[in-house]
Amino acid sequence: MERLIEFSDRAKAAMRGKKHYVYPLSGKRLYDFGGDIIESGWHRYQSYFAFENTQSILSEVSFDPLTFVIPLSHSQPFEVQLQMAREYEAHLKRGVPDVRVAIGNITDYVELYRLHLRNRPQDRLLGRHRSIRTSTRIFEHGVIHVGPHYSSTALYIDHGNAAHREGHIFIAPLIVPEELLTNDSQTG
Repeated sequence: MERLIEFSDRAKAAMRGKKHYVYPLSGKRLYDFGGDIIESGWHRYQSYFAFENTQSILSEVSFDPLTFVIPLSHSQPFEVQLQMAREYEAHLKRGVPDVRVAIGNITDYVELYRLHLRNRPQDRLLGRHRSIRTSTRIFEHGVIHVGPHYSSTALYIDHGNAAHREGHIFIAPLIVPEELLTNDSQTG
């Protein structure tokens, strides 16, 4: 049985000092979240079932609740957003030891959204009009993004071309234990 990868004591102390939230992701499959997900038209082209076994990482993750998304990362192609995440990691590591930054897969963000909603229902993690790109690829040039559904607490899942600049799609890097990115079996 695999174990939950946790932050080091030094990393936890530094993140507590910065008032970051920490949540344990469980390794659940997208399928396990059932009716909490609203699909858009992309499932007509590539079956939703191709993604239902995508698992979240089995690790603690963290983020700054004041800047869950990287400011000004909307309207940028995915490659530029990834560069922004690398710059964020370099800045973060100056104050928080033993961590890395990762762009989560579709299920990482779905599970994180559900955990955050359960623990802090008044705090809408993504706001009303934000979507975030995931690392989950679809088609030759597509990347899946998730965001809040306007009329409920369900999530809306869609895809877009990774090279396109889409004004409502941000990048939201997850802070993860450094050990996670050295363990190939855990990287989604």
